[in-house]
Amino acid sequence: MTPPSAIPRSLWITLEAEEVIEVKRIKQDYDEDGALTFFREVVAPRVRAAAQKHGLALDLFDADCPSMPAGAQLPLVLVNGEVLSSGGKISVPAIRRKVEECTAIHHP
Repeated sequence: MTPPSAIPRSLWITLEAEEVIEVKRIKQDYDEDGALTFFREVVAPRVRAAAQKHGLALDLFDADCPSMPAGAQLPLVLVNGEVLSSGGKISVPAIRRKVEECTAIHHP
């Protein structure tokens, strides 16, 4: 059995409609400052709160965090370390299928 600390963990956050529109605007305008501000003011606090709620240790600015894969573009979706989507539309059904595949591998 895999020790609990070695099992990959995921957190889901919910964005309001206005926030989704803002993310799309940031991507369309290649707005680097807007992306950083959105991450710091919207994403980071929600991820921290979700991690704390579930008792997970989290450092969003971890120096050992892996870099983005070569040629990757935002939005970037990684599932279990694999690039699922880079620079295109985010497909929630595709993410769900990939997560379910990974869950089936870890918990047959």
